[in-house]
Amino acid sequence: MAKISYRGGGFSLTFRLSLGFTLLITFLMGAVGFSIYVRERNVFINGVVERGWAMVRLVNTVASEAMMSGNYAALGEVMKDLHADGSILEAGVFDKNGDIVASCGFASGVSAGVKDMATVADARKLTTIKDDKGKVTAVAFTSPILDSGGKSVGHIYMLTDFSFVESYLRQTVYNIIFNFVLATLAGLLLARLIIIRAVGRPIKELLLATERVAIGDFSYKLHVATRDELGRLARAFNAMSGELGVLFNSIKSIVGDMCSTSKLIARHSELFEVDFEKMDPARQTELIKEINSCARRIARTSEQLNSLALQFKTEN
Repeated sequence: MAKISYRGGGFSLTFRLSLGFTLLITFLMGAVGFSIYVRERNVFINGVVERGWAMVRLVNTVASEAMMSGNYAALGEVMKDLHADGSILEAGVFDKNGDIVASCGFASGVSAGVKDMATVADARKLTTIKDDKGKVTAVAFTSPILDSGGKSVGHIYMLTDFSFVESYLRQTVYNIIFNFVLATLAGLLLARLIIIRAVGRPIKELLLATERVAIGDFSYKLHVATRDELGRLARAFNAMSGELGVLFNSIKSIVGDMCSTSKLIARHSELFEVDFEKMDPARQTELIKEINSCARRIARTSEQLNSLALQFKTEN
């Protein structure tokens, strides 16, 4: 006989199914949350970078006209507006000799490092500024100032705050994790309720019916409410229970017939044994015929019982 192994420990089928669905929901939610975070991050960072370069182009236009005319009043107003924006930490405009002509946000003057960063670049450049933990805290935009002929007449340096981007992305991650946990718990609860209703109850009814059949009660019938696999299983169980009932009724009838015939043989045999000497030959012959008839009847019922027994498969 083949050995059947059962896995799953002591956990119920409904729990394992709900856990499987929850893990699937968790994986899908994690994938969706990660994609949302990556998209939000890229969109936000690209927005900050595009806004920074737009400001650089604005300053470039005003600074180019100011250097050609020698009037820096408009450039000074632009620098004040940049600093009032809140996202611009520092900004400076340098002439071709490296001298600063307009600035904002420098609390202790322009450092040599900032001057070198701004004046060395001969093309637009973006530099990230990181803290001790490796997080990006600011983004520096540097670009040459070009006149109408495309000749470099100075340089622009602008430092944009990036900490609010990191804060926004961090909050986005927290929100995604929070929603992820809520969705996972809700998915586990809903999946368990749905599976208990759709699978757990029919299986419990089938188990109860099986226990009734095991003790010989073939009258119990399952209620077939659906046409799915569980519904077909319930109909198959009802058909099996009905067939077993018919079979056992046949066996009961045959055994009862054998029992009554055996009693008749026993009674005739006892009568034949007790009254043999007083019995006339005709009566003796009659009793012997009746005993032979009963014996043949028992033989026929035994063959019927054997044919019914052959319908059961007990070995592989």
